[in-house]
Amino acid sequence: MASGAFAALLAASLAGAAAVNADDGFRETPQAVQTMYRDGAPHTTRQGAVRLSYGAAESFFPIGIYNGLLDVGDGPGNFSLYASAGFNSVFPWRDQDYAAVVEAARANGLQVVVRDPTDAELPRFANDPLVLGYELDHEPSAHAQAETALWRLEAFRDRLEAVRAFDPHRPVFTVNSPSITPPYRNSWLAYAEAGDLICFWKYPFFNAPVRSMMQPRSLPEVATLAAEVSHERKPVWYVAQAFRSPINNWFMPDETQARVMIYAGVVHGATGIIWFTQDSYASRDGRVIGASPDPRPVYVAPSGRTRAGKPIAAAKSDLVSSRRMWRVIERLNAELATLAPVILSPTSRRDYHVAVRGRSASPVPIRTLLKDGPEGPVLLVVNVDADTVTARFTFDEPPTAIEPVFDAAPGPAVAGGGWTERIEAWGVRVYRLR
Repeated sequence: MASGAFAALLAASLAGAAAVNADDGFRETPQAVQTMYRDGAPHTTRQGAVRLSYGAAESFFPIGIYNGLLDVGDGPGNFSLYASAGFNSVFPWRDQDYAAVVEAARANGLQVVVRDPTDAELPRFANDPLVLGYELDHEPSAHAQAETALWRLEAFRDRLEAVRAFDPHRPVFTVNSPSITPPYRNSWLAYAEAGDLICFWKYPFFNAPVRSMMQPRSLPEVATLAAEVSHERKPVWYVAQAFRSPINNWFMPDETQARVMIYAGVVHGATGIIWFTQDSYASRDGRVIGASPDPRPVYVAPSGRTRAGKPIAAAKSDLVSSRRMWRVIERLNAELATLAPVILSPTSRRDYHVAVRGRSASPVPIRTLLKDGPEGPVLLVVNVDADTVTARFTFDEPPTAIEPVFDAAPGPAVAGGGWTERIEAWGVRVYRLR
């Protein structure tokens, strides 16, 4: 989506500017078509070097786990769980033996993002091919006080330069909140400019029922802004919701919600996905119940672990949703791995149009991204609302056939320059165009 597109979308919505064809009830939604990355999708290699062109041997789409732990609270582990679940990278929990973490990652083929490296650690990590990058600070823009924000930003920049002095080739960045509105916006933009890539979280499923992703500071809006502020030259990594927090009314997404969340991030510019979080003593200390193939009602923290307060315990329903979420993550990780060459390829310049029919919570419920993948064009389609609508896709140079990538059902028939299809609430489609 072009610069200022969300302002234009808001203006169009307020003015009732969507054109409606009185004959068939369809309304044209030009804002549905995302156009970022036509000159190349910014991403990295396994060692964090930024690229704009896709190369099968060099390009890397991180599928990560945030707060990865060798010991989740039940005894030592070896990260084999992450590899078997389709993860290729890990943001390890800082409060553990990092030497052991790195070796466990190496044994399981996982790249590591080093969080807040010490001066003693930097010389070693600078030469380790296992390192993907460095995370400094955390959620800095969640602090609105101008004096605190300015001091924190200067400290971040100073530390970033110190890390670059040891390792000038890997990205240094922060994981930020979705705080893109005043009084946080200027700070958010400054960190996005300072870092080598933009990584942010946005957990859209809270205060049920959720009717649309287009809430204030929405996932589509934050991801689009990340691509815009970097002039489409920095990788954008999205930290996705895989937890429930009764403290903040976040609820565990179901499979449909998790899938639309991931694809909404990708359609609006994400070139990496990081899941937050695995269930563990660390998540429970933070009043969060994460995803796990074997969650526990309570966890026993490693010896010497100091807890800030009483951790939350999981009910039986929490254990069920935790296991289900882990299985969902496994399936979505497999889809992301399959689509990585497509996502990291340039966005197509091919002209097409999207129109919708039906009531929807937001004025533009369908969002699309057309990629010139290595094996031909692929169209990603996302319904960002919890309303079923009918979508019409019309191409100036229409394809001859549509092949669903992950759906066993036959593709829709092409007629009149395109096709029409019913897209269910939170629906996702991935089409290969022939």
